Amino acid sequence: MKKGLMIALSIVMLLAFTACGGGTDSGNVGGGTGSGTAQTPADDTVYELVYATPNGSTVPMYQNVDSPLMRLIEENSNGRIKFVEYLGGALAASGEAMDAVKSGAIDVTFDAPAWYTGVFPVSFLLEQPCLGTKNGEAASWVFYDLIHEIQPKEMENIVVLAPMCSGPRNIISSKPIRTLEDMKGVQLRTNTSMNAVALETGAVPVTMGSSELYEALQNHLVDGGFFSYESMTVSKYYEVCDYITDMPMVNATVMIYMGKAKFDSLPEDLQKIIVDTSYDFFVSTSSKFYNEFTDAGMEMAFAANPNLEWIHMSDAELKKWDDKLEHLYWDYTKTLDDAGYDGAELAAWVKDKVEFYNEKYAS
Repeated sequence: MKKGLMIALSIVMLLAFTACGGGTDSGNVGGGTGSGTAQTPADDTVYELVYATPNGSTVPMYQNVDSPLMRLIEENSNGRIKFVEYLGGALAASGEAMDAVKSGAIDVTFDAPAWYTGVFPVSFLLEQPCLGTKNGEAASWVFYDLIHEIQPKEMENIVVLAPMCSGPRNIISSKPIRTLEDMKGVQLRTNTSMNAVALETGAVPVTMGSSELYEALQNHLVDGGFFSYESMTVSKYYEVCDYITDMPMVNATVMIYMGKAKFDSLPEDLQKIIVDTSYDFFVSTSSKFYNEFTDAGMEMAFAANPNLEWIHMSDAELKKWDDKLEHLYWDYTKTLDDAGYDGAELAAWVKDKVEFYNEKYAS
C-alpha cells in the first residue's frame, strides 16, 4: 500500500511540474540578439509610460523614429505598454529632460548630449571636429558601440533605446563658404559643439534661439549657421539663404532613452521586449535616419529655391580644414582624463571604430 501511494504521488508531482513549464529557458534578457516580436504576457497589467520630446508632430525625427519606435514597442508588448506622449517640449524644453527623467516626471525622452554641458563627456567626444565618419549610419554605429562596449558612467542611470549620430552636417548661409578663408568674419549661429569650430576658423559664433533664426537670416542679422540636413525639412532656412556647404568634419549626437529606475521596475519580459524591439529598430531604421534625410532635405531645398548652390569642397580644401581643426579632437582628451578615463586611449578607440564602420557602411 505504501508503495502504491508513493507511485501515485510521483505521478502527480510529474504532471504538476510539466504543467508549470519546468525545464524551459526563459530567454536572454538584455537584448540586442533576439526578435522583439510579441510574446505571451506574464500578466495583463498595462504599464503607462510618459514619453516627452521637443520634436513636434510634423518633425521628420518624430514621424520616422520617435513615433514608429513607440508604436512597435506597444505592439510587441501586446498592449501591455502604452505611451502617453507630450510633444513640442510640452513637459520639458531642450536641456531639461534629463532632470525630468531623474525625478520620474518623464519615463522616456528624446535628448541630445550637447544640451548638457559637462554631463555627457564621453558621448560628446563624437561631436568634436574631424571625427571622420562618412555618413550617419556609420556614425550611429560608432555611438552604439561607445554606449555598449565602453559603458560610460554618464549612461548608468538611463537605458538608451536609439543612439543616433548625424554624420556630416552643413552650413546654410547667405554668403558662399567655399574655402577656409571664406569663414573669416562670418557670423554663424552655433551650439556648444560648434563654438570652437567657428572661433578656430575665424568666424563669429552667435547664440540665438531657433525660433528667432529664420527672421535673423532673412534680415541679414546673421550670415548663417551649422545645421543637420534633416532639420532643413522643417526649418526651411534655404528659403532665405542661397548656399549650403557640406561639412564632413562635424557631427551631432542625439538619442532616445528611458530612465533606468523605471526600466528596472518593469517585468523582465517587458524589459526584454523594449531592448530587443529597440535594437531591431536601430538596425533597420534609426541608424539609417540621417542618411535618408540628407537626400530628402536637399530635394526640398532645391524645389523651394532654384538659386540654391550645394557646395562640396575638394579633398585638398578639406585637408586644410582638417589640419586646422583636428587638434580640437585630440585636445578634448584632457576633458576625458578629468572625467576618469584614459582620454588618448578612448579617442584612439573611437577613431578605430570610425574606420571600421566607414568601410562597412561606405555607400
